[in-house]
Amino acid sequence: MLDTLASVEVMGGLPRRTERANVMHWGLREGMRWLCDKVDEPWLRLVEKPEGDGLDYLVLSFDPSRPLGIRWGRYKCREWGPHRVSGVRRNETDRTGTIQEQGVLWGDIEEGTDGLPMVSIAHTIEGDFTEASRPCWWIGRLVLIRERQGGASEFITEVARFAEPLRIIESEIQPSPRVVAREAERSELERLAENLKRRLA
Repeated sequence: MLDTLASVEVMGGLPRRTERANVMHWGLREGMRWLCDKVDEPWLRLVEKPEGDGLDYLVLSFDPSRPLGIRWGRYKCREWGPHRVSGVRRNETDRTGTIQEQGVLWGDIEEGTDGLPMVSIAHTIEGDFTEASRPCWWIGRLVLIRERQGGASEFITEVARFAEPLRIIESEIQPSPRVVAREAERSELERLAENLKRRLA
């Protein structure tokens, strides 16, 4: 979200929600790539698919015989016919439908992940408004789900919950709070990666 907010300043205007989703996907993918490079272990890797496929994912394989695929996206409630359901809105391709229906990724033999069980880490977006022409978006929760087609996703657990951040008027003298927060977040990710490497050594 910090990268998404920072990018708004150079976009020349506020992105539409679909555009914002694309920017957030990019920001998350860059963060995942950075984390995988830092960990530099075979049990965590990022699989990036060509543009338009809409399917980048992590492969987590602490146990090489039981790898797990992890996707990401926005978690929200929406109207689906007469029902109100919760989940991640995806493009309506056969591949996405198959993953949501079966909870398994098929057809990725070249990556060695054909038949890979899939889960999703999904975020909520709170503060979906602007104030003085500045976006006030923030991530409220991270949840672990198994996506389902045409109905409510299977909720597994809540991963994290965040308080609303203070809205601070940025000073030209001090570094942007977003830049400071991003560096602190990456330092924390690096510390967690080092802890994992030590435990698995």
